[in-house]
Amino acid sequence: MQTRDTVLILNEMVHDARVIRIGGKHAPPTIRNWMGDSIGWWEGDTLVVDTTNFTAKTQFNGSSDQLHVVERIRRVDANTLLYRFTIEDPATWDRAWTGEYPWVATEGQPLRVCLPRGQPRHGETC
Repeated sequence: MQTRDTVLILNEMVHDARVIRIGGKHAPPTIRNWMGDSIGWWEGDTLVVDTTNFTAKTQFNGSSDQLHVVERIRRVDANTLLYRFTIEDPATWDRAWTGEYPWVATEGQPLRVCLPRGQPRHGETC
């Protein structure tokens, strides 16, 4: 979802919603969030998202509260977004690292994530 000054990205897994403030400034480093503090801006047709202020509990592959993520999201065709990310954390890795993969549009219902047997989710069984 997108408004003039905000982009919301909903992650189907555990239903996390990321709020990205377009043109905003990062919160002070004393304010930390599980998913960090995300600000964004447009570089041509690419949305750039800069995220800092993670907590030490975020634990992305052993990361610390110094985790810094820069994401670039660009539409490459009618059904595909290219997602590119750069991750750095001087307390965890000796240098930044980058990856990318396509986000391809799908049709139909999202993949249903089920709990172990005997623990139905929203009244459903798997």
